[in-house]
Amino acid sequence: MAVFLFVLVAVSGIIIRYVIWDMRVAPAYERMRLMIALREIYYPTYTRLDGLLVGVAIASIFNYRPMLRDRLVKAGNLMLALSIMLLGVAYILFDGSLVSQRFTSLTTAVLGFNIISIAYGLLVIAAMSPRCILSQYRIKPVAILATLAYPIYLTHKMINHLVNTQLQALLDLDVHQLFPISLAGVTICGYALHLSVEKPFLILRDKLNRAKCNMSGNI
Repeated sequence: MAVFLFVLVAVSGIIIRYVIWDMRVAPAYERMRLMIALREIYYPTYTRLDGLLVGVAIASIFNYRPMLRDRLVKAGNLMLALSIMLLGVAYILFDGSLVSQRFTSLTTAVLGFNIISIAYGLLVIAAMSPRCILSQYRIKPVAILATLAYPIYLTHKMINHLVNTQLQALLDLDVHQLFPISLAGVTICGYALHLSVEKPFLILRDKLNRAKCNMSGNI
């Protein structure tokens, strides 16, 4: 039943993106074509459930299918190789950038997000494999980036919008200057959110869990 549901959601996403592409994106031209593709395929949640679907599928396998989980984990290096290969395919499909006219092609708009989601799902499995080459190295900047990933995700759209509108108009920045400034802005803002909101509540959670464990031990 779960497999059927996963397949249904994945196929539904492909069909929805195809219908939108056929009715709205294909008839448009040049920059307007890209704007419509971004607005109606990239931004709406219901058109891009692929990443969430892959994450839920991995969590389900690791919790409820131990034999399949063990087989996948044992093949960590293979998962890593497949992930790199699919990410390479995605890079070619998107022409190295989401804001590219290549994004408006049928194959990229309809199947590109499935490929990206599967690629990163395989990378997650590889990272959890003790046999994978990834588990043999500890890279501190990567660990910091992983810690800040969620607060960056929550704030990056707002920061990018401010940099590309308000700051760009104020300082007359060109496109080559906008990207590093946006990158620095979202990193700083994500770190601030982590320190002010995420970290204090994680500390509170740990304290409550310890208190709960102590109460259980005393009973």
